[in-house]
Amino acid sequence: MVGSGGSDAVYFFSDQAIESVDVVKNLGVLVDSKLNFSQHISDITKKAHQRASMILRCFLTQDPYVLIRAFKIYVRPLVEYASPVWSPVSHAQIEKLEKV
Repeated sequence: MVGSGGSDAVYFFSDQAIESVDVVKNLGVLVDSKLNFSQHISDITKKAHQRASMILRCFLTQDPYVLIRAFKIYVRPLVEYASPVWSPVSHAQIEKLEKV
């Protein structure tokens, strides 16, 4: 290890410097260096909105039972995956998820 400590530390593996990153994806969950999941929440809400709008565009029926079932099958798993790990703590994050 070379550096003045903290986030300036440079680590080596077999004489190769290991690249430093701000956000890492582990088991499908984005985590930043401060264990904040706001990037993950933004990412999954964006994907969930895309899938929900695709359901409305692609399904010819307007039957609420079919649309709710499609939402539960295609959108909810995105939002619920590993939620005990990244559970939102701020009011803004909770509202962002609830909009889906």
